Order: sequence, then structure tokens, then C-alpha cells
Amino acid sequence: MFHRITSLTKTKDYVLFVGFEDGTYKQFDLKPLIAATPAFKALKDIPGLYGQGRIDRCGYGIIWNAELDLSGEAIYEQGTEIDLNFVMTK
Repeated sequence: MFHRITSLTKTKDYVLFVGFEDGTYKQFDLKPLIAATPAFKALKDIPGLYGQGRIDRCGYGIIWNAELDLSGEAIYEQGTEIDLNFVMTK
């Protein structure tokens, strides 16, 4: 099953908040990927690249450029589920 992404919020500290079509919201910390994967290190090394992250055209991932993307499935499976109502009231 593919989980379609419907919303994306990026924080300054490389954490993504991602909403999915089924109503689930996940928090995904990019810092471990940045530390372990040369391709993701570019998010810190190339000025402005992180801010370019967006939902791909079909909603199945987050893309930054032609070389760098992250699948929605990885975010769904590895991200931490969050209660958006709880987050919004803090």
C-alpha cells in the first residue's frame, strides 16, 4: 500500500511534519540521515536546498532536487506518529 502525502511542514532543525491521506501525521527527523548519508548531507551543506523540499507531484515522497528525495513509505514506516491536535494546542 502506498501512503499519499497531503501536507509538509519543515522546521529549522531538519525535522519534517508530514500529513498523509489517511489522516495520519508523522514527525521525521532528518538529522540521522544527514549524518550517515552523503546525499542527505547536502541539505546542510548547500545553502537553501533544505528549504526547497516539497511534496512530489503524485504525493508519494518529498523531493529537494533531481538527485535527492525521500519516499513517503520511509516517512510513514520510520517516522513517529503525532497527534496533530496535541501539537497545535501547545
